[in-house]
Amino acid sequence: MKIPGGILAKSAVVLTTIAALSTTVLAAVDDYSYSYSTASDLDPVFGGLIASLGVGFYIIACCMGLIGLLFVVFNIWMIIDVLKRTEVELPNKTMWMVLLIVGLLMSFGWIPSLIYFFGPRKSMNAGK
Repeated sequence: MKIPGGILAKSAVVLTTIAALSTTVLAAVDDYSYSYSTASDLDPVFGGLIASLGVGFYIIACCMGLIGLLFVVFNIWMIIDVLKRTEVELPNKTMWMVLLIVGLLMSFGWIPSLIYFFGPRKSMNAGK
């Protein structure tokens, strides 16, 4: 496709004019007395805030980890309790073992552990 010389010359003049005007406008707008320092009076405040949030999240993560560890220990305690029971004491011993072990492996073991603790285990201990 052949572009006529007149259109190409006119577009070059227009682009050069726009570039010159934008440079002039930017030079007029720019304040040369501005310092480009990034430090401000609030930097220590924001730094302390961010550090305290980090410490807070660390404390929360440690507490959640401790709670998770307690749930795992509780689940293992309930598995050991089911293993100690006889078929006479706990007729559906196999079902409870499967529920507790699958729950432990799938990370929801605290649910069947609590159900077993407050359900069959409590009724067996109350009968003694």
